[in-house]
Amino acid sequence: YYAPEARELLRTGADIHARHAEIAEAPSPLERAKAMCAMATERGEDPPLPALLVVRAAAPWSPSNHMLFPKEARDRAWAALKVGFRLARRLRPARPVAFTDTWRDFVLPLAIFRADA
Repeated sequence: YYAPEARELLRTGADIHARHAEIAEAPSPLERAKAMCAMATERGEDPPLPALLVVRAAAPWSPSNHMLFPKEARDRAWAALKVGFRLARRLRPARPVAFTDTWRDFVLPLAIFRADA
């Protein structure tokens, strides 16, 4: 029900670590989402999709959560991936797929961040 709205907020750069300006002990969106997922799991239920999306968006960049990153981060990921393809063709012409897989799975998650968007 709220998943499209949650996805759009995440894609436009919503701060998943934001704190309420007047209530210091209020949970961040990420803390609230983790709690909702934990409660659902304890009850043997599926966690609410918006909460799952927030938790996935907090994870390091990967192809599976790319869509949850802000546009600027997605653009940087695409640019970095193109650099990886060029390096693969230049440095490992016989095995470019192994190089690009390693680049995508190990380098990009260390280089692409939500907060940099």
